Amino acid sequence: MRLKDLLYVSTIARHKSFSKAAAELFISQPTLSQAISRLESELGVRLFDRDNLSVSLTSAGKVFLGDADEILDAAEKLKKKMQNISQSNFGTIRVGTSQFYGSFIFPVLIPALKENYPGIKIEITEESSDHLEAMVDGGDLDFAFIPLPITSDRVKSCHMFNEKILLCVPDNPYLCGRLKLSPNGRWPYVENLAVLSDEPFMLLKQNMKLRIKAEALCENAGFSPNVIMESQNMETLRNYVALGMGISFLSHMLTSSHKPGIMYYQLHDDSSVRDFVLIYSKKNPLSSLEKVFIETSREALSFFDCGS
Repeated sequence: MRLKDLLYVSTIARHKSFSKAAAELFISQPTLSQAISRLESELGVRLFDRDNLSVSLTSAGKVFLGDADEILDAAEKLKKKMQNISQSNFGTIRVGTSQFYGSFIFPVLIPALKENYPGIKIEITEESSDHLEAMVDGGDLDFAFIPLPITSDRVKSCHMFNEKILLCVPDNPYLCGRLKLSPNGRWPYVENLAVLSDEPFMLLKQNMKLRIKAEALCENAGFSPNVIMESQNMETLRNYVALGMGISFLSHMLTSSHKPGIMYYQLHDDSSVRDFVLIYSKKNPLSSLEKVFIETSREALSFFDCGS
């Protein structure tokens, strides 16, 4: 039994005529009749009752047709999936993110794309979140990976993973001893962030999203941070924390590599977790290539999810 046999039965049943079915299938009526006779002989049942005026399904034919239509529908869906993959396997995606996030994202994402879609070419732009959002809005980029929030109502976002903002403290017994901690499997919780209000903080530069988030976390704890240094780079801030120069708030992604001299803590503040998203323009419908990029990104980058 072949897939075309199922199509023959379905077409005859729809037209209730061998001649009309043959015309639609672009084969001769004798060829179609022979194919059905061969199928009935193989199955050991009659599928159609035939007379000079009409053709109708037998009871066995009705059972056969029900399953045949399901199989034909599944085959058509599979064919379309394969066509989409074929069409999606070639093309260029212009994508941006910051230098910091790009150092984590692309070493994971690009191998996943190359394994399944070797014909896709990726062009990478490194910029700040605000610039990347403007570039997507203006059509200069197809996608950008950024943390929320977004400001433009002309771009859409697709959730990639949850990012946790951690309190990063020098591994100093006196300093760590001032914190009241609650045990946790990954990072202990800080119960009294306010006890650090007189300590020096090192944060990202003004108007950067994590700087705004860090100041809000301190404000929620009842104080304004004493900022002694600003940087555009989280890795730079981590290095200075490890040297004992001050305290910072940094992404949990940095904990994937060990750095001596630094302790990480999480806060009982829901705003310390933020969505990391992929943004794209609302202007045009997504192509098959772009849909493949979104799904592959979502699957590959779930590796970075902080869990809550």
